[in-house]
Amino acid sequence: MLKTIARSVLPLALALALALQPLAAEARERSASLSLEQAAERVKAQSGGRILAARVVQHKERVYYEIQVLIKPGHVRVYRIDPDTGRNF
Repeated sequence: MLKTIARSVLPLALALALALQPLAAEARERSASLSLEQAAERVKAQSGGRILAARVVQHKERVYYEIQVLIKPGHVRVYRIDPDTGRNF
C-alpha cells in the first residue's frame, strides 16, 4: 500500500517542482541585491557599449544575469553577473 502511494505521489511532486522552477528564479531575482535592469545599466556604463539582450539564467542551483553587449560593430561581449554581488564571473 505504501509503495503504491509513493509511486503515485512521486511523479506528481516532481512535476510540481519542475513547474515551480521558473517562479523560483523570478522570486530570487526580486530578492537579489541587484535587479536585471540595474545590472544591465552598470554593464552599459562600464563597457560603453549598447545592450543587445539581458535575461535571467538558472543553471543548476545558480541564478545569474546574462547581458549581451555590442562593444563595437561586429563585436559582442557576454557578461554574466551575480545578482547578489553584482560581480562579473
